[in-house]
Amino acid sequence: MNRKVTLKDVAALAGVSVATVSYVLNHSDKQHISKETRVRVREAARQLNYMPNTSAKSLRSNRSGCIGVAIDKDITVPRYAQTLQGIRRVLEENEYQLVLCSGRKLRGEYPDYISGYFSRSIDGVIYIGADNRGMDASIENLIIRHGIPVVAFDCSGSGEISTVELDYFQGARELVLYLMDQGVRRIHYIRNGFDSRQGRLREQGVLRAAFERPELDLVLHRLPTSYGLMEDGQYRNGNMQIFQTNADLWEKEQFRQFAEAVRNCVSSFADELTPDGRTAIVCSWAAMEQHVCAALEPYSFRPPIGVLAQGILYPGSYPYITYSELPNYQAGQACARQILHQLDHPDDVRRIMLKPEINQ
Repeated sequence: MNRKVTLKDVAALAGVSVATVSYVLNHSDKQHISKETRVRVREAARQLNYMPNTSAKSLRSNRSGCIGVAIDKDITVPRYAQTLQGIRRVLEENEYQLVLCSGRKLRGEYPDYISGYFSRSIDGVIYIGADNRGMDASIENLIIRHGIPVVAFDCSGSGEISTVELDYFQGARELVLYLMDQGVRRIHYIRNGFDSRQGRLREQGVLRAAFERPELDLVLHRLPTSYGLMEDGQYRNGNMQIFQTNADLWEKEQFRQFAEAVRNCVSSFADELTPDGRTAIVCSWAAMEQHVCAALEPYSFRPPIGVLAQGILYPGSYPYITYSELPNYQAGQACARQILHQLDHPDDVRRIMLKPEINQ
């Protein structure tokens, strides 16, 4: 059996002390070590294929060097992939690793991300919850009681845990006001059938804009079926934005019904649309955009469309789309910076709010 290479072996090959090797390989600035010595030590470590003992290092620093991300979302949806990329970029810049954790109880009485913290395999948690539910109250109390570093993203909490939120209210309000500044005076607003915090905030933002600008004629449409809501009343993260080959039969049927419902909704008021651009359609969900565009294909003109989330928009495919772009990547960065900050300042609870931007 091959013997594991140690610091002593690297030191002997480089002709320096063990302490010098430790300083060089740990990037320590406590001692002045010449550039030539540093190069010699690193070359010796490379030749011997030296791998540091991360377990010993963790014991000394009381840190694992890993941050858990407990995500209860479909990570094939682009917005969550962007969020994860923002988290990973900041963590890597600070020499931390991203570890995906489950919200299920895989190793005992606690969710996987809590067990991971107690077992010291992760130093803190970024929690990305489902749309209709945040963290369970008993788990939140456990986190507060044990002082577990946690940042919750896009799900409301008790106020005792740091959060990064997206300002859906202002995003919706500013989108409507922007469309009105472009000459729109009538808006057909379409929202999904199920109730969610994000959906409520968006609708409140739309209604607020209508209150501020009484010349607006606002018509609200709620789709007849709660797509993504199962028979037991629990929300399931069906991906309505992209039809995927790995979707199960339930998801495929949900996608088909959703597409049909959006097209039927648009057809119900399509005769009111005019080529002067004074009547617009606003989608409360990015997944609606492609089906709205499909419903408008028979028409020779293209009324303005507003989307209250960043969807997969293809430049040139539809010339009059305005969307409230969610700062997904930046939100991931903010989550990572805050969790790293909390490792050294556990009592500094922050509530960070990021506002979407209007884009075309």
